Amino acid sequence: MRQTEDYSELMGQVALITGASQGLGKVFAADLARQGMKIGLIARNTEHLNGTARTIRKLHSRALSLTADVTDRDAMWNAVDEVEAELGPIDVLINAAGSIMSPGPLWEADPDDWWKVLETNLRGTVNTCAAVAPNMCKRKRGRIINVASSTILHGKPYMSAYVTSKTAVVKFTEILSAELAEFGGSEVTAYSIHPGTVRTAMAQTLLRPEYERWIPWFHEIFRTGHDHPAWIGSALVQYLATGRASKATGRYFVVPTPGADTVEAIKNATPDESENANLLRIQIIPKHSSEAGA
Repeated sequence: MRQTEDYSELMGQVALITGASQGLGKVFAADLARQGMKIGLIARNTEHLNGTARTIRKLHSRALSLTADVTDRDAMWNAVDEVEAELGPIDVLINAAGSIMSPGPLWEADPDDWWKVLETNLRGTVNTCAAVAPNMCKRKRGRIINVASSTILHGKPYMSAYVTSKTAVVKFTEILSAELAEFGGSEVTAYSIHPGTVRTAMAQTLLRPEYERWIPWFHEIFRTGHDHPAWIGSALVQYLATGRASKATGRYFVVPTPGADTVEAIKNATPDESENANLLRIQIIPKHSSEAGA
């Protein structure tokens, strides 16, 4: 059952979300709009992006949709300027734009396709963070949430570009949080998250029958019904957006499994100093399942 929480402090604030035309980016946008936030939307597909904007406006929140490629540094800086001019200072940045390629051995991969995944998942994240960070530091306030993946934990083969990019995002976020704290203070924070294994369009691509040979574990998650509903990752995003987890800045969060205490588990999250808090400074809520997926 979906759980909701009222975060009144988000009312009137501004969120910028990349990858907002579909999948989790669209879910995050709609749920933050339900909390009363104004939403800036970035994606490459104008038609789908406008669909997200219409959804937000039906929720009586303001939306600004901008068609742009996150790998284009200048486009991201211009987008941030446009959002702040139209909606106001950006309080929350969510990097949900992502890409993946067909699974298989590295030596069978097109090297250009391999690097395109790195470009979108890592360079795209870096570009948007660099664009919003100066003003957040100047205002001494802001939250950055970067979408990563639990694939960094279990080291499954045949998805090397995706896993490499998401691992880099987690470590980048940890380093970024330290830089933000130095220049912006304790209220400018950054987190990376695994929002759950959700049946998005990207996941559906990986579920093609010919790919089961390479990633049987991923197919098994959906076959056995162990995938996550999108609202769980969205609940984590909403909580982190409030700034209530400022003491855990730099940490990597893995969503809890579905259950009656899901939102409570997120609200009660504290820095994990157990053996699971490895060099990636992983924050597990609750303890990570070895069966978690992409």
